Amino acid sequence: MTKVTAGLHPVPRADIKARLPRDTSPSPHPSPCPPPPPMEMEHTTLSLSLAALGLPARKLLVLDLNKCLVYRPKGGKKTTCYARPYLSPFLLYLFHPLIKSRLDVMVWSSAKHDKVQRIVDRIFGSLTPSLVACWGAEQMKRTPKPFEGKCHKPKDLALVWAEFAHSSYDLTNTILLDDSPEKAIYQALNHLPIPKYDATRRQLDQVALFNPNSNVTVDESLLAIVGILDSLLDAPSVPRWIAAGGLWEASGVPLCPEEHMAMDPNLPPPQWFEDRPTFEAWAARGKRVLTALGIDWSESGVMPSKVTTKRERIPMPDRSVARSFTV
Repeated sequence: MTKVTAGLHPVPRADIKARLPRDTSPSPHPSPCPPPPPMEMEHTTLSLSLAALGLPARKLLVLDLNKCLVYRPKGGKKTTCYARPYLSPFLLYLFHPLIKSRLDVMVWSSAKHDKVQRIVDRIFGSLTPSLVACWGAEQMKRTPKPFEGKCHKPKDLALVWAEFAHSSYDLTNTILLDDSPEKAIYQALNHLPIPKYDATRRQLDQVALFNPNSNVTVDESLLAIVGILDSLLDAPSVPRWIAAGGLWEASGVPLCPEEHMAMDPNLPPPQWFEDRPTFEAWAARGKRVLTALGIDWSESGVMPSKVTTKRERIPMPDRSVARSFTV
């Protein structure tokens, strides 16, 4: 069994590392953030017992919104949001009866709650009541920040566990899907990173749509996340799975524990999606999972033009869901 050690990051095998882009420039650091608190093990008795037996507990997926599920440009009282490709089949996967019996879902965004709720109503539609909770920046203010500066508004999952103390949610079964590593500084091994969906990535999607002969492909990150979740839902412990290099095992070749190493604090750790074969393997698995569940993902491409709609709720997501909207 791979030992989970604080401060260590799983790294890819040597053959994978050779394919990763090397960025030797120092990463920009925001103002210092408070150190992560000790791991709280309160309310974990049930989950730890299941983990000891090798049985997966019911899990909680905490979803970010901007640059994760949607791209929301800044500026203006009304903001047009652009849905990420394959958002519709991704949501249908999360709330499919077979998945819903094993996974709870909530939203936690750094935007103000009223705007978060409007975006959630638009993209989740009739699925909104199925969410465990919908949190905004107001909940982040409860996170102690004794240092000056914005501190990237970290998301302390201990606040979620405290809010739902009656449940079995804890360190072992909570997944934070977020494009920003800074948001996960409190529980780094519960973080499932995803590439940012920003203006540049959306432009590439439009190139892929208008120029099918180009080498650019539509972003398949959400398909890859489906593949990862399919594997992660069977893991007894989320942090142990991530620490053991689970994100790098899409090809079925396990990592070598001796290749785990302390990372240079001036350089960001490598991400699973930076290695193209790993990314494509997870996306291919996601497609197989969706097909097996009867969810059609093949027509969830990119809407080429802006669509401005009123603020009424949209129906349950399907292949024709609007891919941009105004809130």
